[in-house]
Amino acid sequence: MNYRSIDDLNRIIVENIYRIPKDVDLIVGIPRSGMLVGTILALHSNKQLTDVDGYIAGNLMSSGLSRKDIGTKVDSFDKVRKALVIDDSLLTGTEMSRVKKLIDNAGLLHKTIFATAICHPARVNEIDIAFDLCPPPRVFEWNLMHGHILNKCCVDIDGVLCLDPANHQNDDGPNYSDFLDNARPLWKPTAKIGTLVTSRLEKYRSQTESWLQKEGIKYDKLEMMQYSTMQERQAAKAYGKFKASIYSKSDKILFIESSEVTTEEIARLSGKPALCIESHNLYDPSGISHIKQKLKLIPKDGKSFLFRILRKIKNIIRG
Repeated sequence: MNYRSIDDLNRIIVENIYRIPKDVDLIVGIPRSGMLVGTILALHSNKQLTDVDGYIAGNLMSSGLSRKDIGTKVDSFDKVRKALVIDDSLLTGTEMSRVKKLIDNAGLLHKTIFATAICHPARVNEIDIAFDLCPPPRVFEWNLMHGHILNKCCVDIDGVLCLDPANHQNDDGPNYSDFLDNARPLWKPTAKIGTLVTSRLEKYRSQTESWLQKEGIKYDKLEMMQYSTMQERQAAKAYGKFKASIYSKSDKILFIESSEVTTEEIARLSGKPALCIESHNLYDPSGISHIKQKLKLIPKDGKSFLFRILRKIKNIIRG
């Protein structure tokens, strides 16, 4: 499993700006996700920005007052020497092919180059510039809750779909009941979730299902803990073990969790990848992603021999 956060995306773009030809005056984002990439690239390189429709129509987006007199900027479409059309990723190539055809029909192909931030290694020859090669399966922060892959995931509720309850709300009584009925949403998935796996108790299933329905969150299955009281659940301290057990027995390929400690435990016990939605760290015991996250936990004092070795490994991974 490969994961890219928005922080990763920004780093990928910054590290590849030098590859943009000097005669590129205009960045063209392919809506919608390509506009995220295009905006970040245009801001870092201080170039004009537009979308595909704007490019074909000969329209430039306003760059704001603070950018007017900084660097060399084109103020009309006629002055554009070359445009870079960019999307967030290239997997099947269908969308990029569609956009190329539109631009060709508009007679602009001769002044256009094509790029993507993240590219399937097998598709790299279909574009001019690929910033980052990333094979599937892969998940991106910016469309995590809106893609079909969500149906192949186990997802936590508290801390992911809604705010965690405050201490005073965890009374296993009226305050907690009020929390269940009126929990404030966080991530709002538009795709159907495979399996919801929560530490909430089974006795609160009805209220949990009612809240999910009210928020329009669709899912196939809801797994809850079987303890009688919160005191029993807290004494058992089996949150990670419970979630890993459900996950390991399922056909799901990713667990989305809010707690860093629990995420690591889920990945370790299940032997399958788990993503911490708060830190955007992916724990994948079968691959390099897990090593990368472990390296982040090592104190950077530079004194130990082990640290120096692991730092070299980290640099190799980044390379």
